[in-house]
Amino acid sequence: MSKLFLLINVLFSQILFASELDLIKITNDEDKEVTIMYVDLDQYNGILSFGKRTYNNGVQISQEVIATDLTDSGVVLERQKSRDVIILRGLNYTPEHGGTMVIDYLYNGITGARREFNLDLDKMYDSWKLMAEGKVINHIHLKSHRKRFIGLVGIAYIEIRE
Repeated sequence: MSKLFLLINVLFSQILFASELDLIKITNDEDKEVTIMYVDLDQYNGILSFGKRTYNNGVQISQEVIATDLTDSGVVLERQKSRDVIILRGLNYTPEHGGTMVIDYLYNGITGARREFNLDLDKMYDSWKLMAEGKVINHIHLKSHRKRFIGLVGIAYIEIRE
């Protein structure tokens, strides 16, 4: 009975101390949707999972947990017409210390060409920050790649915004 009480106590304390921390805002040229990528943290501020919330005109339209761990193979963040448009991968990632996050994105859906954008996920004191080019970033914008007579074919580049 005491083991059951201890187990319930441990599980309940993890729920009480767990928190959600927004990492980055993601916008794009194609619509007015705003996606917030966040992490769920344990009582020691270790990362339990990654998630995303999507808003349209300030109203939340979806929320999902996208990964409990980031691996070299990655997790699909966005899929359209059976194509993996955005894949998030973790390099040298640990839930306690972070690591490099690679945003692997479809540059040209016609040729299948892909490009990458690297971010460092760093634990700073009791919080987490995303860094690029030596600076803390809070917002990235996906610039559309369009071809004349065809239209949207992918993501041209990722822009860091203030």
